[in-house]
Amino acid sequence: MTLDQAATLMGLSPRHTRRLLASYREGGVAAVAHDHQTTGAATTK
Repeated sequence: MTLDQAATLMGLSPRHTRRLLASYREGGVAAVAHDHQTTGAATTK
């Protein structure tokens, strides 16, 4: 799967998908979950 395909599947921009991938490679799943919490992403509460 290409980065562009993954971005489309997740509904994210390719740039943001690259950032998430870099975070995942550096710190694993915990880094991606932490990044999502601190970026001010919309939640469904």
